[in-house]
Amino acid sequence: MELADLLLPDVDCNIKKWDLLYPDRHLAIGSCVTRFAPSPTGFLHIGGVYTALISKRTANQSNGVFILRIEDTDKKREVMGGVSQLINQLSDFNITFDEGQTEENQSTGNYGPYIQSARKHIYHSFVKFLIVKGFAYPCFCSPNDLNLLRKKQESEKLKTGYYGSFAIHRNASIDEVKDNLSQGKEYVIRFKNYQEQDKHFFDLIKGNITLNEDIDDIVLLKTDGMPTYHLAHVVDDYLMRVTHVLRADEWLSSLPLHLKLFTALNLKPPLYGHISPILKSEGSSKRKLSKRKDPEASIEFYRAEGYPADAVLEYLLNIANSDFEAWRSEHPLEPHQSFLLDIEKMKSSGALFDLIKLKNISKDYISKMSNPDFYQEILKWAQDYDAEFADIITKNRELTLKILTIGRNNALKPRKDYAKYSDLKNHISYFYDDYFENGSELYQFPNQFDNGMIADMLMDYKNTLRPYDTNEEWFEDVKKLAVKFSFAVNQSDYKKNKDAYKGSISDVSAFLRMSITKRTNSFDLFQIITILGIDKSKDRIESAVKYLKTQG
Repeated sequence: MELADLLLPDVDCNIKKWDLLYPDRHLAIGSCVTRFAPSPTGFLHIGGVYTALISKRTANQSNGVFILRIEDTDKKREVMGGVSQLINQLSDFNITFDEGQTEENQSTGNYGPYIQSARKHIYHSFVKFLIVKGFAYPCFCSPNDLNLLRKKQESEKLKTGYYGSFAIHRNASIDEVKDNLSQGKEYVIRFKNYQEQDKHFFDLIKGNITLNEDIDDIVLLKTDGMPTYHLAHVVDDYLMRVTHVLRADEWLSSLPLHLKLFTALNLKPPLYGHISPILKSEGSSKRKLSKRKDPEASIEFYRAEGYPADAVLEYLLNIANSDFEAWRSEHPLEPHQSFLLDIEKMKSSGALFDLIKLKNISKDYISKMSNPDFYQEILKWAQDYDAEFADIITKNRELTLKILTIGRNNALKPRKDYAKYSDLKNHISYFYDDYFENGSELYQFPNQFDNGMIADMLMDYKNTLRPYDTNEEWFEDVKKLAVKFSFAVNQSDYKKNKDAYKGSISDVSAFLRMSITKRTNSFDLFQIITILGIDKSKDRIESAVKYLKTQG
């Protein structure tokens, strides 16, 4: 007790008092309490959203509680405004919480504070308890001391770390501690690690596993008095009554250590599940998605590209449970929230990131959106990432809504032209005069045909163009035009006797398409003319004729 009072003189080591402030939750049997505990670094990894999604589903499906806890004890990594940025990013992907931090300085719930820097006094209480019980001690090694120790271990081909005989302050006397303190030496508080016989553990995702325990006397409190992850998560998960810790499998090797901390504190541990990372192919090997190398590692990539949040979540559910795809096939119109995630069915090895799969899921998702909803989502995306496009579709709202009807009103088999909102502009820009007249696209009529002939054909078409009730009615006039200018109406006739014709009806359609859209590929031309209107279509044809005449 003397050592504990010397190091933490004004701290109460009675950790049972915290049970009164943070009592057991009165939840139904089987309800799960989970948490997502990121650092406010300003960068949200897609793997973080994956972990948060799994934790959220586990809690929600069991009528439990999902908590947002901010781990901000490493001030060197913290970004100004990082908490708000993190919360907003998660909210953009429909990851919301039952309790926890809601703003930089606001939270909701009875088990806070939910930001670790505000819980320093709580951690000190638990550390003092460990010191009293003989499970913790001060270490006065400087960074240089530890560096020399590491070099010595490396030279002797020994495991590096602070353990056993290398833990030089582990058994220091009270007088030695006082002497170091009197010299004003900085110190950390370390865990006095111990070895256990049992190396077999159960993981909610990986099942029964065998792990080699870490024998390091790890740091519990840093020199600034803030806790490390090892201590903080143990204390917080216990006091917040977390039942299931679902976290990245980079922490799997630390599981024996963390369970020993629970034992040393006489606390009941939660169940642990370690989530395998999302991987990326690199040559013949695989590696984790890297925030330095891979733009798709950042959640901002998906926002900037305009992938619908729910499409991204569906993709992550597809990674999490292989039976999600079959469920989606059987329930095409059900929201993905109806799918029951089973963490026991998650892969114990990492899933490979598949951008093509994501695009296919996103295309399917977008194809089912109502046109008004689709318009609103495009506008919202464009306001953040393409202000010019946002302005144009705002000024031309009714035109845009008409464009979005193309092929999307067939509930049984809707078109799937768009994988993300950023695809829209390139697909539909020719509908808008701002882009058609002032854009970078130029007329590119087939050079094997005489420009004068094409101009004559277009003028003839312009003079006969009229409103049509059906695509078939419109196409009859296109065929008449083809015959008039000696183009084959039937493609097979043209292939059999090319010398008898100037070209085929597909060439005629290409002339018309280029004059109205400046594209070689576009939506159905009849639908384009219907949406643009007869007058605007005629104006565009006339502009194309003028261009052709300047080309000779």
